[in-house]
Amino acid sequence: MTANQEWLEYLKAEGAVIENEKVAHFGAADDALSDLNEHTIVAPLDDYAVISVSGEDSADFLQNQFSNDVRAVSETRSQLNAYCSPKGRVLTLFRVIKQGEKYYLLLPQERLQATLNRLKMFVLRSKVTLEDASAQMGLLGIAGSKATALINTLVATTPEQVDDCAYAEPLSVIRIAGEPSRYALFTDFRTLKLAWAKSKDFATPVSAKHWAYLNIQAGVPEVLEASSDEFVPQMLNLHSLNAINFKKGCYPGQEVVARMHYLGKQKRRMYLAHIDSDAEPQPGVNLYSEPDAAGQSVGKIVNVTAAPQGGYDALVVVQIAAVENGDPVLTQDNTSLNFKELPYVVEVEGKQ
Repeated sequence: MTANQEWLEYLKAEGAVIENEKVAHFGAADDALSDLNEHTIVAPLDDYAVISVSGEDSADFLQNQFSNDVRAVSETRSQLNAYCSPKGRVLTLFRVIKQGEKYYLLLPQERLQATLNRLKMFVLRSKVTLEDASAQMGLLGIAGSKATALINTLVATTPEQVDDCAYAEPLSVIRIAGEPSRYALFTDFRTLKLAWAKSKDFATPVSAKHWAYLNIQAGVPEVLEASSDEFVPQMLNLHSLNAINFKKGCYPGQEVVARMHYLGKQKRRMYLAHIDSDAEPQPGVNLYSEPDAAGQSVGKIVNVTAAPQGGYDALVVVQIAAVENGDPVLTQDNTSLNFKELPYVVEVEGKQ
């Protein structure tokens, strides 16, 4: 039995219902999304996979592949990063963290194999080893009114700024965007069990769907299979999420990303929207400005989760002109999107 399987068995004993080797729910606690101003949640983030990167050329290799300045990553600073195609479209979005001399890429499980395979193609003679570490290392998400108090029991110094880390070997605690306070714990599964045991006095166990909802409210996208190779980073607001460095050297797609920043005119960006629908919208489907999907697509759904008030909340990439003109934006079943404010300012790239 692998460490990951032992972890799932442990969670099952803690009340989790396991389906397809993931936590489906924790019973009644998952019936409705928690009011995090009053409560705190702890969620196994088993939708994420882990790629370990080791070897003396690791920093140079990653620097030449990703959109951000990997040299700024340290044991106390993590980083959102995009891996792009030569055409400048985001293939995978992930968080990079560092423990000792080793880097880790935290990414959606469904993007693991394609990302790992592509990265290995470019290792060539570099002294770099890339491995799937998902069977040894995992993630917990903690959010809510008592989240900081819980973190204070785990590490000596609690990270205060978004993307900051506290590292107490073998545990990294990462401050994640969103309110109330959010933290991701990254470590081996043995240490995750210890963290889980400490969380019982502070938090209610829930499934990863709660964390996905909080990501959407924070305006932080996940690039899944349905949206891979669809969007230039600026369309996903990645320049507003500190996931792009325009002063670093070359990487795949860098010319396209830089051209939009310095010379182009950005026509689409990501928005937060509510969809008052009985049927769950799906990531990757087109959005329209005319009934019955008769017109040309004006955007796509990136991520979507159930909303506490009913219906669904989603991150969507939509034509800027359509939103600013007040044009209706509709799903394929003609349900209108109601746009909400993102918790950060988005600067539209390029010459306007």
